[in-house]
Amino acid sequence: MNKEEKNSKKILFFKSAFSLVELMISLITISVVVSALAPIITKKLGGKNGVSIMEDNLTTYCEKKFTSDCKLCDGNKRCVVCEKSCPSGKDDDKCECFICTDDDFLPNCMQCNKEKCFKCEGGYGLGNRDCTLCPIGKYSDGTFECRECSQGYYTATAGSTTCTLCEVGNKCNDGIKTQCLPGSYQNNSGQTTCNTCPAGTCQPNQGQSTCTNCSTGYYQDQTGQTLCKTCSSKTLNCAECVATNGTCTRCNSGYYLAANKTCQPCPANGQCTNGNTISCNAGYYLSGTTCIICPNGKYSTGGATSCLTSTVISQCVTYSKTSNACSACNSGYHISGGKCVSDCTCSNGTCTASSGSSCGSCNAGYYLSNGSCVRCPAGSACSGGTAGKKSCGGLTWSGAGATSCSWCWIGNCNAGICTEVNHTSGTCKKCLGCYYLSGEGCRQK
Repeated sequence: MNKEEKNSKKILFFKSAFSLVELMISLITISVVVSALAPIITKKLGGKNGVSIMEDNLTTYCEKKFTSDCKLCDGNKRCVVCEKSCPSGKDDDKCECFICTDDDFLPNCMQCNKEKCFKCEGGYGLGNRDCTLCPIGKYSDGTFECRECSQGYYTATAGSTTCTLCEVGNKCNDGIKTQCLPGSYQNNSGQTTCNTCPAGTCQPNQGQSTCTNCSTGYYQDQTGQTLCKTCSSKTLNCAECVATNGTCTRCNSGYYLAANKTCQPCPANGQCTNGNTISCNAGYYLSGTTCIICPNGKYSTGGATSCLTSTVISQCVTYSKTSNACSACNSGYHISGGKCVSDCTCSNGTCTASSGSSCGSCNAGYYLSNGSCVRCPAGSACSGGTAGKKSCGGLTWSGAGATSCSWCWIGNCNAGICTEVNHTSGTCKKCLGCYYLSGEGCRQK
């Protein structure tokens, strides 16, 4: 074994031996400790034939060559035990501090000696000797090798000290963040997969946390889609449909929704309301999907499924099928309140063509007088028409408005006892010779 190998072994031994002695006997001088440990040091450092302490010039008087932090040295060659505290690198042989990164000795190393790095800068992994930049997907705080992020976490750049929780709209695997593709989404953080947009929705952009519902007039019957389809692309002239399958629910203006869910043109003489329902025009009624005109004598006001019977047919020549009203009357009549009313102003009688608006004929119980119908007075009879009034004679009488005269009715009038009657009341006015008038009748004397 050469002298350099022996000295290396001596140095390693004394570094350990000195720390142990310092802990056990703090008040004993270094020289006493060295003397007490001399047999051990000699045994550890000795070669085949053994070497003494003094032969290798090991001493505790090191301040002349080194600083006071060197507690044991090999003469003036090197420090064996150095207690100097260094923030970065330490040269134990010289018992001096230095910066690990000086002269590119150990780039990105924070703590080292001349042979090895013990702590790297954050974002660099500790290797066998030097520091390695952690790539994207890995991290290190400088005290360990670069490690892969847990699932659901990532690093965005190389040289990261920690991993970041995967945000919504993304998935993270093996430390790499990937945005969710169009047609997918992720609404939770820390996930490794993205969700597929369901039917009835779409998502045209990447990196999204939600899917967009199809707007009115659109649908999507497949999953994972970027766009919605128009309802009319499945059903022609369809305005609205079920968002998840495209089944039409409302048609465009001018069309109605048929039973088979197709959009059909509105029938003639009808309208389509709300894109679903047929409403027939006034004067028509709905039969199935056809608007049929109301038959003569009937009418409808619109939106009807059947026609109503007209009540203004009398004396009406032309009447409306859209309302219960006459539009043209027979001669001698005019329209009033939608009905045909006679032009004649005669009361209790009728007008004739020759009489114009005045009376030409009277009702029974009335008689014609100067173009008017006058009620028949008591004591007369009026049969109506063009005849005048007829006075009651003999033993007859009548009340007002009578059409004929009646025989008297009081006492023995009909037996010939009464010889004269009151023609307006039917009472007896004069009796036969052997009778006298008593009240309203004749009595025997």
